[in-house]
Amino acid sequence: MVVSFYLAEKSKGVYKTSRGVEIGMSKAKFIELLGEKHAYEFENGEPYYMYDIVNKEYLKLEDLKSAERGYLENIYVSSISGDADENIDAILIYDRRSLLYTD
Repeated sequence: MVVSFYLAEKSKGVYKTSRGVEIGMSKAKFIELLGEKHAYEFENGEPYYMYDIVNKEYLKLEDLKSAERGYLENIYVSSISGDADENIDAILIYDRRSLLYTD
């Protein structure tokens, strides 16, 4: 099973994550809600988090180096993209396994 969710402008005011992240909020608030301790940044500077749904804990990049391919479906990534004003314009939540099946 592959899981991938993408929320954009049409979800503003309709949907939010279980932690309260929603379209239009600041990137700083996203980091505040999920915690700075576990935040990573993509090369483009956008923040993301990795969460192990089986062990119910945030992961470090080092944790993935020895992970087996099948384990990736247990790791969910929460990330955002922001506009010029540093407000969230897209929310992405996906399992790491979904990356194996996208171009």
